[in-house]
Formats: sequence, C-alpha cells, structure tokens
Amino acid sequence: MDNTEGQITVGPAGLAANIPIQIFPEAGGYVASCMPLGVASQGDTREEAEENLKGALGLFFEELIRAGSLDDVLAECGWAKLATGPETLERFAPPRVESRTVEVTVPPAA
Repeated sequence: MDNTEGQITVGPAGLAANIPIQIFPEAGGYVASCMPLGVASQGDTREEAEENLKGALGLFFEELIRAGSLDDVLAECGWAKLATGPETLERFAPPRVESRTVEVTVPPAA
C-alpha cells in the first residue's frame, strides 16, 4: 500500500501507517512516543525504543480493527478521515501537533 507521511491508510491489504514519532532520553534509557495516537514505549537504546513503539502501535491498531473501533478512536485522537481513495482505501490524516517554547519562572526559595 502506498502511503504519504503522516497518514494511516486502511484497505484490502490491511493497514499501513507512516506517522510521526518522538524519541528522547529518560532514566538511563529512551522513550519513544507517538503523540498523535497517545502510544509510547521505552528501550535501553534509541533503536530498541523505536522497535518497541512499532510493536506497541501494531498491537494498538490490531485491537482497534478487531474491536471495530478504529474510526471512532482515531476521531477521538483528532485524526481526520480523508476522502475514500481508489480500491476502497480509507485514509486518515493526523491532527496538527504544535511545538513551541514557553517561559516558566519560579521565585527563589525563602
């Protein structure tokens, strides 16, 4: 199945997802997160964290498809269903994730 960045495509051949993830160090290891779906995993290395996240996302999608709730859960996570494509493909686009810097100030301890 052909897929563009940041989309989930569902069709007769199954589900294909090309979705953004973030990986960051934490507590002596790494956390891999897919913010647009609320799924995360961890590992001792960046590569292990990414592979573990792929596995978690696979299980996440399998369960949603099995339960017949893929469309509903994606909508709850802010994904938009795009027009149905050829070969009865369903396509979903992720929500816009904003990244910005905020200023936080804390007064000195008394």
